[in-house]
Amino acid sequence: MDLEIGSIRAGDSEIHSEALVTETLIAAVRPGHPLAKVKTVTPQRFAAADHIVVSRRGRARGPIDEQLAELGLSRRVVAVVPTFASALFLASETDVVCIAPARLAQRMLDTLGLRAFPIPLTLPSVTVGMAWHPRNHHDRTHQLLRERARHIMATAAEGVSR
Repeated sequence: MDLEIGSIRAGDSEIHSEALVTETLIAAVRPGHPLAKVKTVTPQRFAAADHIVVSRRGRARGPIDEQLAELGLSRRVVAVVPTFASALFLASETDVVCIAPARLAQRMLDTLGLRAFPIPLTLPSVTVGMAWHPRNHHDRTHQLLRERARHIMATAAEGVSR
């Protein structure tokens, strides 16, 4: 893999990484989903729905589950997928709640016809970054790839459409 883009956690000190954008998370559902029809999504309604989780490591639990537990609630995770794109596609075809970065996902939300709503919990922002191996650090083609990734992410985060 030449370039990894996603929620990059500090790991191997040898790997180069760079933050690209910081995002607020939103929930998304298909228009026919029961949560798309309510004015306010409460933590109870949110927890009662089936969820799809995004995790490259295959983890089904995270900060959302911790906050729900503090309220005496839990959610049912029906699938774990590695990318936001795959989660959004599944949410467009099934009755699951998908969590995604608000601005970065906007174009896909529009394309897939998904309805977004605020998550009824206080969650930290998510930083989306990129990581690459040192052997590629000075490679001119890889530098251009990273420059292009920066531009695309900044443009998407600003909500600028092309």
